[in-house]
Amino acid sequence: MSSVDQSQDIGCWRHPEEDEGSTDASPTVIDAAGHRNDGAGTRSDKETAAGSNAEGTEFTCRGTQIGLAMVALYSWKTIDNGKIKNWLEETWWFVRRIFPLLLAGVFIVGIIGAALPEEWIKAWLGGEGLQQSFLATLIGSITYFATMTEAPFVDTLMNLGMGKGPALALLLTGPGISLPNWLAIARVFGVKKAAVYVLTIIVLGTLVGWVAGFIFG
Repeated sequence: MSSVDQSQDIGCWRHPEEDEGSTDASPTVIDAAGHRNDGAGTRSDKETAAGSNAEGTEFTCRGTQIGLAMVALYSWKTIDNGKIKNWLEETWWFVRRIFPLLLAGVFIVGIIGAALPEEWIKAWLGGEGLQQSFLATLIGSITYFATMTEAPFVDTLMNLGMGKGPALALLLTGPGISLPNWLAIARVFGVKKAAVYVLTIIVLGTLVGWVAGFIFG
């Protein structure tokens, strides 16, 4: 028997489950370490990863449940019922006003990259000028950006012709403020302080984006 035939006899192995109606024609081998490889990855590696993810998720869920139970018990024992009622009313006020804005913001972020023509991006956000950075800052200060959507959104705009300076201004401004953020700050600290905060973020974001575009553009 040739060396090729020997390797095939030793390496090929069918799992009992595959004999029961499995139509997968991909070869299944056992590597030198004794791990089963079914063509999509080592079986032991996949099982280990799946087990770790399941254990981590279960641990997180149990920890969250225990934490919420402890907070609820502490609040019920130590905090006055009137304060709890006020807290629930404030929470509901924020939910009613912010949640629709969050949905609208995420929807707008999702469609802008695909809907806006490339010529518009180059005309309004292309280049490294002060006007482009200011417009990018305004977009970031109004629109809600989730953490996982901001970077892909800015990358899409850069592929459509957005300058580096405006991109940095948008990245700096997006996480700091948004329209829901305006309402929350105004509700807690007052309209004047909210206006100062928003204007400060807009001015600083514009200047940093402009300077960065001048240096790295």
